[in-house]
Amino acid sequence: MSRAPRMGARAAASVARLRALVVLDVLSAWRYRLVAVVVAVAAAFGVLVGFVLPADVAPARAAALALSPFVTAEAPAPVVLLPAAHAGPFNTRFVPILLMVDVALLGFLFGAVMVLQDVAAGAVAALRVTPARPWEYLASKLLVNLGLVGLNAALLVGLGAPRLLAVPALWSLLLLTATGMCALGLALAPRYRSLSEFFYPLAAVGLVAAAPLYPYTNPAVQFAWTWWIPTWHLGFGVDAAAFGGPSATVRTAHGFTAAFAVISVLAALRVTRRVVFQEHGR
Repeated sequence: MSRAPRMGARAAASVARLRALVVLDVLSAWRYRLVAVVVAVAAAFGVLVGFVLPADVAPARAAALALSPFVTAEAPAPVVLLPAAHAGPFNTRFVPILLMVDVALLGFLFGAVMVLQDVAAGAVAALRVTPARPWEYLASKLLVNLGLVGLNAALLVGLGAPRLLAVPALWSLLLLTATGMCALGLALAPRYRSLSEFFYPLAAVGLVAAAPLYPYTNPAVQFAWTWWIPTWHLGFGVDAAAFGGPSATVRTAHGFTAAFAVISVLAALRVTRRVVFQEHGR
């Protein structure tokens, strides 16, 4: 057999193994109710943004000023530093926040949970005696979790701020960040034996990922170190793309999240090869 047919046969076998792993991971996500959790959380946040939070807080602010006996004049008009930008509805501004603290962390959490479930069910030990390769195992987990992240974002944004569904940067930044976060979970989880052992890394990553919330909600106070957190670029990048902010912010956010995704995937592949498949060193 010539070299080309052999390579074609290997590629076809690899695609078949990847397809089988994806099917197993989808069934696992359904069996352990990860899909139900995604739908419930996304629907709850979407309804909160779209139907509970007000679109305009100006009337409430004016009423409060009128009722206050200590206020005798309106506050001065704000200074606009970026005339091309627009604030957007009050409720819509919560979408980048939810992408940072909910949707992006979903990939990290579910990626780790799926690996830990494989360990608990003995699936990892079984994989070591199959033809499956480390990159196929990793790719399956990433594909399924990106599907869950996409479903979460589509429901949340579709219910809360449908206009933002047509912002391409929202999807590209979200998928890049989610890929990096999921791969980070896949890189850390194999070294733990249960979800209870994984609690402290989970809490630490969650706290760090949520740190950019303060500078986002309080623009007058900025912490330079939060710039190095991927969720900073997700939140500020989506905000700039959706509300007319600087295009340089969007470009920088894409570059940073892409680098984060590549580094995390390479780290996850190394851990998968050395820990998950260590008995055969494939």
